[in-house]
Amino acid sequence: VVEETDVEVDAEAEGTQGFNQQIVHVVDDGTWYENVTVSLSGELTIQSEQGQGHVFVDAQQNGSAFEVQSGNVTLYALNVLNGSADNGGGVYCLPGVALKLWDCNFDSCVANYAGGAVFASDGGTLIVENTVFGGPNGQCTAESQGGDVYVQSLESATFTDASFNGGRAEE
Repeated sequence: VVEETDVEVDAEAEGTQGFNQQIVHVVDDGTWYENVTVSLSGELTIQSEQGQGHVFVDAQQNGSAFEVQSGNVTLYALNVLNGSADNGGGVYCLPGVALKLWDCNFDSCVANYAGGAVFASDGGTLIVENTVFGGPNGQCTAESQGGDVYVQSLESATFTDASFNGGRAEE
C-alpha cells in the first residue's frame, strides 16, 4: 500500500517511444491513496493483480483519481473512489485520449461541473465494458451534466454491460 502521494506515469521517460509500444502496470492488492497522472505516446494498461475487488484507488476527494493527458490507456479491474474535481472526479481525459474501462467500479466520485465518474471529450475514444458506476458506498454525481459519465465530441463511445446505479446531475 502506498502512502498519499501524486504518482506520474511517464512512459517516454521510461524509454518507450511510439504508439506501438505497450506497457502493462500490475498493481498490488490494497488501497492506493493516489492521484495518478498518465502521459505517454503509447499504450498503457493499469490492472489489478488479482482481478476485481482487490485494488482500490482512493483519491480522498482531492482531485481526479486519474488524469489521462495523452495516449491509449486501459484501466482493468480497479475500484475508483472518492474522486472530486471540476470535471471527471474518477477519470479526467484531455482531448484526443483513448480510454478503455474494463471490469471497473466507480464509487462516490463527484464533479463540480461534468462527469462525476468520467469526463471524456474532443476527439478521443471511450470504451466501457463490464463496469459499474455507483457502488455500495455512494453514487457518482455532477453539478451540471453527466452524473456518471460525460461524453462530448468523441470519435466514438461504446458501452457494453455497463451498470449505472443512481448517478445524478443537477441540470
